[in-house]
Amino acid sequence: MKCNAGIWIDCKQLLVHTRRLVSAFNDFDKEIIGKELMALNIAMVREFALAYRLRDEHYVYDDQKVIKDIRINGHKRDHLDIFIGDLQAFEALIEFAFENLEFIGPKHKRKRRKRERFFLSQIAKIEEGVEKWSRGVYKQVIISETRRDES
Repeated sequence: MKCNAGIWIDCKQLLVHTRRLVSAFNDFDKEIIGKELMALNIAMVREFALAYRLRDEHYVYDDQKVIKDIRINGHKRDHLDIFIGDLQAFEALIEFAFENLEFIGPKHKRKRRKRERFFLSQIAKIEEGVEKWSRGVYKQVIISETRRDES
């Protein structure tokens, strides 16, 4: 069962580029920053897939006077919030890496800037997609009331 949402696909494709970037780190940075970048990228794939796939939950509350029909879209918001946090942490680490780490020699500054622009544009694309997709998720609680006839 695959998740075919564009956001999930973008996060998954980002893994390839993250791995390449991390492989250019020195051993110390690879151990600390590289592992965290990979873990965050993998977590983004997982959390979005969960947010995308969870089914609606449905509850009926009957207090003898009013029947409330409550529909909640699973834990989509919880996983979406975790995804957004992981994405922001990933972005912060990417920015830190390009600003502070010596993983590409000084003669390759143009290549370094190109890579940095790629990561930042990919993150912006994912953020834009999440913003659009999440609008529907945050409107998820629907409550309808039906009054019982008092006969």
